[in-house]
Amino acid sequence: MLQLHEQALLCYYDAFLTFVEPKTYKDALTQSCWIKAMQEELNELKRLEVWELVPQPDKVMVITLKWIYKVKLDELGGILKNKARLVSCGYRQEEGIEFEESFAPVARLEAIRIFLAYAVHMNMVVYQMDVKTAFLNDADHAGCQDTRRSTSGSLQFLGDRLISWLSKRQKSDAISSTEAEYIALSGCCAQILWMRSQLTD
Repeated sequence: MLQLHEQALLCYYDAFLTFVEPKTYKDALTQSCWIKAMQEELNELKRLEVWELVPQPDKVMVITLKWIYKVKLDELGGILKNKARLVSCGYRQEEGIEFEESFAPVARLEAIRIFLAYAVHMNMVVYQMDVKTAFLNDADHAGCQDTRRSTSGSLQFLGDRLISWLSKRQKSDAISSTEAEYIALSGCCAQILWMRSQLTD
């Protein structure tokens, strides 16, 4: 009878832990459901021929990989699937070796729509910034190597007068410099909308 009770507790323990997403690879290896999820991910990478394993050449850094674990729930809160994803650690990139700083020749209309609408509403003239002077925007997009967070600055003018300035580290992480620019732009939009609401009241 005691053995049946112990088995029931073990089943309950196992069922409960599947709701918990493991933080490390070592934690994931303690449960069969996560081992199965990792094996499915590896099989899919092999099937799609994502990479080919080769001997490491001299003086070449190996790409660092990390497992990310996620419990997918259905609409009732039950476990739908345990997912394991193998991702590369982008923060290990070195500027000039794996990537170069670049500027997009055009901005997406969705990103600047609010600025254009406000400029038209206020009969303002809109100027396009040349890529040669792009350094004047005072931003360090995704510049922190550890957190991938940006330090950005913005100035708001009402007519010819400076009414607000800001220089801060962003609260959100960014995967790319383009994403960091959108994060900074959304913060600037929020401040402009707040100032507009204060001026119209």
